[in-house]
Amino acid sequence: MSNKKIHIMSPYESTAEARGTRNIMLARLLSEESDVTLICTRFSHGKKKFWPISAFKKSEKFKTYFLPTLSYKSNLSVRRVLAHWITAFSSLYYVITKTSKGDSIVASSIPPEVLLLTSLGVRLKGGNLHIDVRDIWPDAFPLAGKVSSLFSIYCNVLNKLAFKLNKVTVSYVAQSFFNWIEKVIPSNRIKSCQFIPLGFDQLRWQDRPTMTVKDSSVVKLVYIGYLESQFDISQVINAVKNSSGYELIVIGGGSKSEYYKSIAEGADNVKFLGTLSLDEAAEQVMNADIGVLPISHTAQMPNKLFDYLGAGLPILAIGESDSASFVKKHSIGWTTDFSQEAIEALLTKMDSEKLNFCKRNVVTVRVEFSKDVIYKKLVHTINN
Repeated sequence: MSNKKIHIMSPYESTAEARGTRNIMLARLLSEESDVTLICTRFSHGKKKFWPISAFKKSEKFKTYFLPTLSYKSNLSVRRVLAHWITAFSSLYYVITKTSKGDSIVASSIPPEVLLLTSLGVRLKGGNLHIDVRDIWPDAFPLAGKVSSLFSIYCNVLNKLAFKLNKVTVSYVAQSFFNWIEKVIPSNRIKSCQFIPLGFDQLRWQDRPTMTVKDSSVVKLVYIGYLESQFDISQVINAVKNSSGYELIVIGGGSKSEYYKSIAEGADNVKFLGTLSLDEAAEQVMNADIGVLPISHTAQMPNKLFDYLGAGLPILAIGESDSASFVKKHSIGWTTDFSQEAIEALLTKMDSEKLNFCKRNVVTVRVEFSKDVIYKKLVHTINN
């Protein structure tokens, strides 16, 4: 192991839960050669609760450092902003007291409060900063009116300040994010910039998918993820309700869970399984025929895209996004708009020949997008 020290700022992604694993995988790969610390909180953004210390894995090669923070119940709230600032000042304290000149610090583009004060700490300590553009704020939030305008100004000011402080290396998880990078980060502050998508976890999807869809009279669609406005499945539910020969399985929870259940009321072919363990969710996804991927905001190439790839599922991409372009480019599924009519028309025309064609393409393409393969570039950038 080298003497190089790497610190990964990961406030809401940890070994205690399955929500996002990019930083965890990155920490594991980097710790093979370097002294790595994952800096996180005990708060679960998904479950809105604090994890006990015992929930965090102790068998990892990397160290874990816990930042103090505040809990919140709503994703759109003043309390969440306050929680971010507490986490941000905790991050600044960590960088100033726990890092040395020449250390590498990895930080996400969100939340902007944490990025700003982490950047300030790196500037004061003389470290090397790598920014991983995972999402774009304020674009990711379904806001309107004065609240949207104020939040946009708030995020833009924080980002502008953060990106002035250091020369940085940059990675981004969706190709359209490069436009935002060009707009927000001064070109003379970027040392290198690479597209490195999220990828799928090879350990989670160990069983190699078969090349053909199972023989069944019912085509099973699956959606896995948060039930929020960012991933609107309302018209998918309506379309499946009205289409014979199809079943929709919904895995996950969120603020719109009850709303979606009310739409599906009385439909025997739409089932809500709630939040499942990793193994249970993987089993359900592997048993499906098509993965449903609706995108209405900036989560252009989210984890669920790569979960479907890992499971070997053809993908139904709804809405214009990088994911829809990806599906078209590799011929691994179908694309449509959000209207119920368009989705119903697509389901009516779908046949086993096209389904198996897409399935074969998925199995061929997926080998290029495991985290073990695509993160090698990211590890090389941070290590050098």
